[in-house]
Amino acid sequence: LGLGPGAVTCLNGQRHKNGEDMRAYAAGALEREIEPLTREQRMTERVILGLRLAEGVNLVAFARDFGVELHDVYAAILPRYLDQGVLSVQDGSLRLTDAYAFVANTVLADFVIEEGE
Repeated sequence: LGLGPGAVTCLNGQRHKNGEDMRAYAAGALEREIEPLTREQRMTERVILGLRLAEGVNLVAFARDFGVELHDVYAAILPRYLDQGVLSVQDGSLRLTDAYAFVANTVLADFVIEEGE
């Protein structure tokens, strides 16, 4: 849930972005852009946002919601990060390990699915 000017919320397969004008936002003029997300974009959002959380990305929920295993979608990059200890699977969730939190954005960028992949 994104609150404030310029904040973004992803809900029901759509990205909602609040207008960036702080005065207009404070006055209650809620400008909002709404963008429908493709399946690939929704998977990317789930992984990137989930890896920013301590609980990580629930692998069962990912498979249930998208009809594909996260390991299959990211087969080209996931083994490398798991082998290097950058990511781990604990209690059914994929997580960024504490030791690599300082490079989170670099790691997360690798999980962006380009359209058509």
